[in-house]
Amino acid sequence: MRTSRLFLAVAALALAAPCLVPAAPAPKAAKGAARAVSVQAILITASNQKGGVDRKLAAYAENLKRNLPFDTFRFAAENRTTLPEGGRATVTFAGDHRLELEDSPGDGIRLKVFWLTGPDVVISTTLTLQPGVPGVLVRRGAGSGEVPVVLLIVR
Repeated sequence: MRTSRLFLAVAALALAAPCLVPAAPAPKAAKGAARAVSVQAILITASNQKGGVDRKLAAYAENLKRNLPFDTFRFAAENRTTLPEGGRATVTFAGDHRLELEDSPGDGIRLKVFWLTGPDVVISTTLTLQPGVPGVLVRRGAGSGEVPVVLLIVR
């Protein structure tokens, strides 16, 4: 009797299986849906004053030392912004430094970056960034022995 109940249950399931409708896939973002990118900007002063690396920059210390010709890196300021797809945003720092950011259309994260000090453009460039991997901007020839550096990290 147990075997016949099991057989009937399996047969009923087999008959009902073609009637089962799979769940609808999760909705995808519409093709024209906007994405926003979070941008973290860190202003650093770099020099050769044998002062080491600021604790706030510990996560970036090895890369800074390996890629820039300085031995001292001091945290100066940090700010964040959200950049809408195809949009613009500004990151301001103390000391009259600011970054004007513009999202370039297309795949990936491409930012047009204008680093300004007062009305003067320090650097104008386009960066292609990977989430979590810092992009580095360096102002060479500052003259004072200290050189401003900006790290840009997108998420």
